Formats: sequence, structure tokens, C-alpha cells
Amino acid sequence: MAFITIVLLPTSCLAGKSASDQLDLRTEAGRVFASPSWYENVLWLLALVLMLVWAWAMNRLWNSADK
Repeated sequence: MAFITIVLLPTSCLAGKSASDQLDLRTEAGRVFASPSWYENVLWLLALVLMLVWAWAMNRLWNSADK
């Protein structure tokens, strides 16, 4: 289970940070109201999915420890 934490959380953070950097680039370029690129959307979704998978795995771990 440590493997999941070591891999999923940093990868999720990296995807979120990359998406945030894309947003910063758009904002600094003066394109505040421009729609995000597909790449930025994929990064946000990837960060969310990885966090949800991690939470699901942790929930299964805690539930199996209680039994």
C-alpha cells in the first residue's frame, strides 16, 4: 500500500501543478477569459482521478484492517 501512496500522490500533485502552470501562463499572457487547452483539462482530470483512486485504495485498506 505504501507503493500506492508513494506513486499516486506525487503524480497527482505533479499533474495539478502542471495544470496550474498552464493556467498561470494563460493569465500572464492576458488571456484570462480564454478557454483552457485540452492538455490543461486532461491534467486537471488526471490529478482528480489519481486523488480519487488513492482515496479509494486507502479506504479499502482501512476497512480491511477493521475486519
